[in-house]
Amino acid sequence: MNPASFRLRSARAFAAAVLRALTWKAVLLTQVLGAALAVQYWLENEGPAQPRFLPVLIVQALCALYVLLAALAADQAVRRGWGVWHAFAVTLLGITGAMAGIQWGVNDWLGVSSPDGGFGQFQYFAFSSGGWSTALLVYLNRRSAQRVLAGVRAGELMRLTAERSLLASRLAAAQMQVDPAAMLRELAEVRDRYATAHPDADDALDQLITRLRDNVARGAVTAP
Repeated sequence: MNPASFRLRSARAFAAAVLRALTWKAVLLTQVLGAALAVQYWLENEGPAQPRFLPVLIVQALCALYVLLAALAADQAVRRGWGVWHAFAVTLLGITGAMAGIQWGVNDWLGVSSPDGGFGQFQYFAFSSGGWSTALLVYLNRRSAQRVLAGVRAGELMRLTAERSLLASRLAAAQMQVDPAAMLRELAEVRDRYATAHPDADDALDQLITRLRDNVARGAVTAP
């Protein structure tokens, strides 16, 4: 296969996996988090230098959507063999660049100017990057822990399945040690002895029980 074609197919499969992982719950959660960050920053800068709330809200909404896609992509990279910190570092670089472009693009579109020569915009950029990078790291660590837990559960399930198979094989071996026809004949003999009040009826019953126990014990030992 052509290497370029293979890379293109892998990229398509990767993008499709990211889109499949995208859910409306995740979008809603990140949008709520973005709105909370916007409100927090807007309230912390109350005063003459307080920025307009609408640009702050739009920037955080767009950043939330981008960070969500980047986080899902980083999670898929970890599933394909990347280390958590490697994926975090690469994704963080992409997030910071995208957030810078989103912030300055929205401010230019809405005609927002910083009265302090751009320091306020840089401060807002640092605040936004810190909040979203923390959320990204928490998400990646949580997904990694979930995969480890899923592996432990799968191993436990395999162990329980093997134990059930072993018990089933022991039961089958024990059943093979017992001849049903002979057992019915001996039971009939014991019944007849009890019916005629034969003096050794109790001994015959005890001998039958002992043989059954021995057969079950031999089957349990020879089953593995």
